[in-house]
Amino acid sequence: MTAKASSLRFRQDGSFTIVQLADVHWHNGEPEDLRSRRLIERILDAERPDLVALTGDIVGGYDSRDPADAYRQVVAPIEARAIPWASVFGNHDDEGNLSRLDLLAVKQSCAWCLTERGPEDVTGVGNYVLRVRSREDDSLAAALYWLDSGSYNSHGVGDYAWIAWDQIAWYRAASRTLAAERVPAGRARHPLARGRAKLRDLVAPGRRLHRQRPTRARTEGTRPQRGVSTRACPIDPRHGTSAEAEVQNKRQHPVGT
Repeated sequence: MTAKASSLRFRQDGSFTIVQLADVHWHNGEPEDLRSRRLIERILDAERPDLVALTGDIVGGYDSRDPADAYRQVVAPIEARAIPWASVFGNHDDEGNLSRLDLLAVKQSCAWCLTERGPEDVTGVGNYVLRVRSREDDSLAAALYWLDSGSYNSHGVGDYAWIAWDQIAWYRAASRTLAAERVPAGRARHPLARGRAKLRDLVAPGRRLHRQRPTRARTEGTRPQRGVSTRACPIDPRHGTSAEAEVQNKRQHPVGT
């Protein structure tokens, strides 16, 4: 674990806030891209998260002349605020001239990136676990699992790929390793769906979730603890966005009220 990853920790008030960004589809700095960046900045300043989760299709690889620069443009506001962030790939990120491994190198060149390659003998690029420490000491309080759900299906069944069996085996083995420590677990993958993306939050099971639209949370319960709040925002204005309403909702109904 890197020093940056070990810095993930519950705050003294028992909270840990994750902002999830998906489907930014940054191209080449067009007006829609700049609008997305302004919205990201507003969300970060409103939420002040402990971690940002980038869950796929951050760049529109096919439409981007320079996918590496496009990715750096998206994470620039996160980096400028010194917020740790982690990511998984979507189906569009590597449609340009950079592969998943190429884009991983771009991500890992950023100071606050926590994304890991994961086991090379497991399907995908980016199957890994991030550990969140207790507010009281260095003991584990939560584990966040990140899975590469692939891009397109080559077997003639549906349009998109899926989590492979060896990834499930990896997840089970990693989960068993942490089970002795009774660590609550959250999972993240790119939300692929026809028409519109489904919103999936990273939520430590059993922890208090502050529900605000458009957030959808999935939990699996273990011990009850306070304080995980999450926000999920698909923000590409080319496909419409409800994230502006999310920021306004935050102002009207602050977390904890």
